[in-house]
Amino acid sequence: AAFFLRLRGHRVTVFEAGASAGGMPVLSVPDYRLPPAVLEKDLGVIRKLGVEIRTGIRVPDGAAMTALRRDGYDAVLVAVGLAESKKLPIVGADLPGVFWGLEFLRAAKAGQRVDLGREIVVVGGGNVAIDVAMTARRVANGAVRLFCLESRAEMPSHAQEIQKAEAEGIEINTGWGPVAIQGSAGKTSGVEFRRCTAVFDVQHKFAPVFDEQ
Repeated sequence: AAFFLRLRGHRVTVFEAGASAGGMPVLSVPDYRLPPAVLEKDLGVIRKLGVEIRTGIRVPDGAAMTALRRDGYDAVLVAVGLAESKKLPIVGADLPGVFWGLEFLRAAKAGQRVDLGREIVVVGGGNVAIDVAMTARRVANGAVRLFCLESRAEMPSHAQEIQKAEAEGIEINTGWGPVAIQGSAGKTSGVEFRRCTAVFDVQHKFAPVFDEQ
């Protein structure tokens, strides 16, 4: 957003809550997908255009945005991205050993130790799920199996990313939706799935249908 605003001739200041510029790409996107040198090169181009980037500054609410207007800024553009995972409302989702995609990627990229065990299940069919699966494979060096609602042709992840995951030994299982995460004694022990017979309705809206037998 700052890049294109600057190209249009606006003076632009970016307020970044993190300690370094880049947002989700620098915090969560794995290095194998986006090497740090490439990201830094892009940030360098933005800085050379005259964009001011202030790190370590959080703008928490509407009052703070209003204060920016009083400080002389003509407009405030909120471009914070999607910083939290959408969580599944299923039984067992709060068990120890259950991790959410973006939060897991952030922890892994920050070098934090994440105990995944040796048998890992990833739920989802998009690029974040593929990144989680490939990162889990690197972190745990265990068996990684991915399950998603969509058929292979419907998976939202890029085809080449799916092929890369399979080349690294990740098992892709399509047409399955999670029902519950099983566990005992405060530990996960498995995931219950049911067959998904259709993901979209005739208007191509998300409306999954399951085989209840």
